[in-house]
Amino acid sequence: VTPGEFENYVARVTGHKLPRFGQDLVLPSQRDFATPSTASVPPDYLLNVGDTVEISLTGSVTGTLDLQIDTTGRIFIPNVGPVSLAGVRYADLKDRVTKAIGAQYRDYTVTVAIKSLRGIRVYVTGFANNPGAFTVSSLSTLVNAVFQAGGPSSGGSFRSVKLYRAGREIADYDLYKLMRGGDRIGDAVLQNEDVLFIPAAGAQVAVIGSVQQEAIYEVLPGETLDRTL
Repeated sequence: VTPGEFENYVARVTGHKLPRFGQDLVLPSQRDFATPSTASVPPDYLLNVGDTVEISLTGSVTGTLDLQIDTTGRIFIPNVGPVSLAGVRYADLKDRVTKAIGAQYRDYTVTVAIKSLRGIRVYVTGFANNPGAFTVSSLSTLVNAVFQAGGPSSGGSFRSVKLYRAGREIADYDLYKLMRGGDRIGDAVLQNEDVLFIPAAGAQVAVIGSVQQEAIYEVLPGETLDRTL
């Protein structure tokens, strides 16, 4: 990341080349953070067009099927017919599939899983290192997308990432919450065509000397140093 004006100023005045706090968390080597595994699909995840489900049957009927939810929101199970799955909670997937197969067969066991997830398109704008449109997993969150875009640029804010959906602001996330304490409350799950905006950095202070981490910190209006550090 190219140093910003304040970083260059601090280097000239103090002789210390200080990084911005949090900069090391969004290096390219950390990009794998942006790809959640299907193993982490939460029970409340709503299935949608493009998701692929794996259905395994044992007993009176055996076999494994990988079926993608089509544009009508359904899968087609041979000898059973179409089954509507779009909008169904992942926790309810097995019951929905079992009920459909049970209309034709008896004495069988069903195992279901999500094989792959559809991609969604989101936009990261403003002061990002690599602004643009990104295709991400439908499990991705605001933080995942920001990291995939390389994080805030040298002039971008770590303390505010705004999420817009259908023209409305629905979240404003402070990346320091994650970096300082692992707090992801408010890290919203993204939807197709969401827009993320990273505004310009606010006031910054350079902290050097007998501290745990020398760095340049961004402070919010009215915030004191003992809360920032």
